[in-house]
Amino acid sequence: MDISVEGADQLGELGKRLRAAGEGGKGMRKELLKRIRETAKGPLSDDLQQAALRRLPARGGLAATAAKKLKVTVRTRLSGSEVGVTAIVAVKDMDIPKLDAGKLRHPVYGHDPWVNQKIPSGIFSDAVEEIADSVRDDILSVFEDIAKEL
Repeated sequence: MDISVEGADQLGELGKRLRAAGEGGKGMRKELLKRIRETAKGPLSDDLQQAALRRLPARGGLAATAAKKLKVTVRTRLSGSEVGVTAIVAVKDMDIPKLDAGKLRHPVYGHDPWVNQKIPSGIFSDAVEEIADSVRDDILSVFEDIAKEL
């Protein structure tokens, strides 16, 4: 039986088939998860770093620091109620949701008070949206490759 992987239901079915394959399926399952993480992580990391460099304030080093510290983690689940692929973006010591909402809070050099500065909103979410379809297609091709091997 061929499996066409198009969404979470099909991914769950593929996970069941891999478990049913026994020992041979374990290696394929590990390979699938590894390839999914690699397929999503590289392009997302690159695009988000470029977005940080392009759209965050460069003065004071915020853009360079954010790009350098940016970390993308890709989580995959083939079973349970949360079948799917999730990318988590983090920058150490920075509040990504606030930055993405266009809010930056920082100290003013030589002064005690902190100030709120407006920055362009959607810095990270826009970058993810731009590449999401491409990453999704690449991940689907990984699913299809593994499904063919079953």
